[in-house]
Amino acid sequence: ITLGEGTGAATASVRYAITPATITVTPNANQSKTYGADEPELTYDVSGAVNNETPAFEGALAREPGADAGEYTINLGTLKLVDYDLKLADTEVKFTIAKNTTTPGVTLSGDMVYKKQQIQPTVTVKIGNTILEKDKDYTVTYGENKNAGKSAGTVTIAAKGNYDFTRVVKMFDITAQIIQVAAVNKSSRVGQDIVELTYTHTEGLPYEGDTFTGALETTADKDKAGTYGITKGTLTLGSNYNIVFTPGTYTVED
Repeated sequence: ITLGEGTGAATASVRYAITPATITVTPNANQSKTYGADEPELTYDVSGAVNNETPAFEGALAREPGADAGEYTINLGTLKLVDYDLKLADTEVKFTIAKNTTTPGVTLSGDMVYKKQQIQPTVTVKIGNTILEKDKDYTVTYGENKNAGKSAGTVTIAAKGNYDFTRVVKMFDITAQIIQVAAVNKSSRVGQDIVELTYTHTEGLPYEGDTFTGALETTADKDKAGTYGITKGTLTLGSNYNIVFTPGTYTVED
């Protein structure tokens, strides 16, 4: 500052501070993502810029840490700006992680053969390439799953935790248990009565409580010498078993 005029003029210095203007950052409302999706860039509006200039921000907003479905408060994160003081708006803004409602793919594996007890296949639940975790992301309920038949078994998958998909019911075939049955060869003399036809079968089968019904059959003529076949006849164990039968021979001797 110059004081006076001419040769009598004098100068003096004055110091003053330039206070940074305050810019208020207001995160945009209703920002969200679905559980499992990539994290979006958080957006915001600003107010308080000097002379309507466009501030050159660096960094980005952030939110409270957490990956589960729920609400998380948005904060300034690493956002910064030269020559301004940054202030986050007083009204708290939340970022929402919504539960995933995508219907998953369900596959079943393991032994699905009749064993006179409930069959519980191994369940794999996937959404895209993500394999969900049992008891954390979903629950499994098995049907009775005991008797053999087409679509005789059921598995129900219900969403849990971060997922909220529609309940999935998966049906599967229960295969009949294979049992080997072989006719015992028999013989008798001409004129004698045809002897009782018997058979052997796979050790350990049928399961306790399951019994054969019916009988083997032969065309043997007690009065005519010759070799005759022994067939399965009416022998059965019901629909829970598949009898693989080996025929026998019946000999009527002179």
